[in-house]
Amino acid sequence: MAYITSRNGSRQPMFLATMSIFLLLSTIAVSLRLWCRLNYIHHVGLDDHFMFAALVVAISMGIMNGFHFRFAVYFVAAFVAIYTIIVFFVNAFECRDHPSHAWASDFPQGCNNLPATYFSTASINILTDVMILLLPIRSFSHLNLPRNKKWALLGIFMVGGIAVIASIIRLYALWVYTVTTDVSYDAIYILLLSQIEVNMAIISASAPALQPLFNKVFLSASYNR
Repeated sequence: MAYITSRNGSRQPMFLATMSIFLLLSTIAVSLRLWCRLNYIHHVGLDDHFMFAALVVAISMGIMNGFHFRFAVYFVAAFVAIYTIIVFFVNAFECRDHPSHAWASDFPQGCNNLPATYFSTASINILTDVMILLLPIRSFSHLNLPRNKKWALLGIFMVGGIAVIASIIRLYALWVYTVTTDVSYDAIYILLLSQIEVNMAIISASAPALQPLFNKVFLSASYNR
């Protein structure tokens, strides 16, 4: 049986092209929306959170409706890269024209609405962490591997779940940061959880490449028994 292609009647290329273009446009629109909220209005409302959630749902629908896995990876990577650039400039100009206020004893007076900024970026971090964690799950069912190896590989990726847990707990650390009277002392929890999140994500992403080392260690151990 011959496959249906764009040359003999397939509408998949049209669907993928349309979906990709509009997902890209909606991502740019939502990113600019959040940037305007944080830099000009200095407040992110409930409608903005719902809009970001709608974007996540749209991306998820694209993946489930035939979004090629590699393209999905590129799309999520591009979104995270754009989001990181936006957050960098938001944080760099959190005190607008007076960056020295960030080091003043009365910080955050004279700066943007920092709690709203921090909670918004932390929430988006959680969503992107979950997206990255769940992205390869569907592909595991198509891997031509023994079941025990599939579960082992899935377990390695699930180590990245610790990064998600750390990013969720960081919301509480951010709340402590907003109500504390000693910022320099209590801000340590944000730094600790951020380090856990970043490094566990790196470990999880690097673990599959260590398979030759694991095979050598376990094979050597089995011979020594």
